[in-house]
Amino acid sequence: MPVTLPPSVHVEPGVGDAELLVIETPSGTARLHTYGAHLVSWVPADGADVLWVSPRSAYTPGAAIRGGVPLCFPWFGPHPSGTGPAHGFARTSVWRLVEATDLPDDDAHPGGVAVTLALTEQDVDPALTSVWPHPFEARVRLVVGRELSLSLAVTNTGGTTFAVSEALHTYLAVGDVRRAIVTGLDGATYVDKVADDVRVQVGPVTLDRETDRVYTGTGATTQVVESGRPTVTVAKSGSRSTVVWNPWVAKAAAMADVPDDGWTGFLCVETANALDDTLTVEPGETRTITTRLSVG
Repeated sequence: MPVTLPPSVHVEPGVGDAELLVIETPSGTARLHTYGAHLVSWVPADGADVLWVSPRSAYTPGAAIRGGVPLCFPWFGPHPSGTGPAHGFARTSVWRLVEATDLPDDDAHPGGVAVTLALTEQDVDPALTSVWPHPFEARVRLVVGRELSLSLAVTNTGGTTFAVSEALHTYLAVGDVRRAIVTGLDGATYVDKVADDVRVQVGPVTLDRETDRVYTGTGATTQVVESGRPTVTVAKSGSRSTVVWNPWVAKAAAMADVPDDGWTGFLCVETANALDDTLTVEPGETRTITTRLSVG
């Protein structure tokens, strides 16, 4: 049955035959594509967009949207077998709207709105599920208010255990990534995928070159701090990995959907379960990962 939308949510054309959900509340606005369950904008009231989306991003079926919050599921990075698309099939599949509702007022979400999208193996191209052949239901729940909450809940609807690695691949807008720092990861162990090494973070994270780090075994809250801009806090639950990523000059130049200087305007701080933090999901079990963004 069609979902009845509250006055705070309306539909615009999206990617292909999919829809774009536009959410407008007294405390902020958001834009969520049913293609990929992909959040592309969150603007708190009287503020700027917290998320970065490339002006060259492709909005075509089969291509991932560059920026916002892509969903990496059911695997993060390349598939272990070397087959299938990078970061799984969730971000290029069309999700189904199952709920949109206004929420009771509270301090975090005055006049807030919750939207839920769902995906099962039956919604996915069989050519993609052939490399991950497991019955499942995934649900994305977005709550928009003064803060923003985005969660991915994965339920094993089959009879055998499966493994999931995942990320809410959040592109945060910054004035200049070379001036931004990330706090909260001091002392954490990370896999440096650029240097192919394992290291321990000392002090805040600063970037002066291509950066691709998976901090493992951490549920820490992080903050992106930059002089002259509001601090963005990234709190999380159900997550034991944090990914910090920026392609820098050379890699950005090789990416068709990123302007040559576009890398300066974003910093990815991703709520994830990856590498040694890959999840095991038993039959009938649900595992949920959540990121919560706030600005101040």
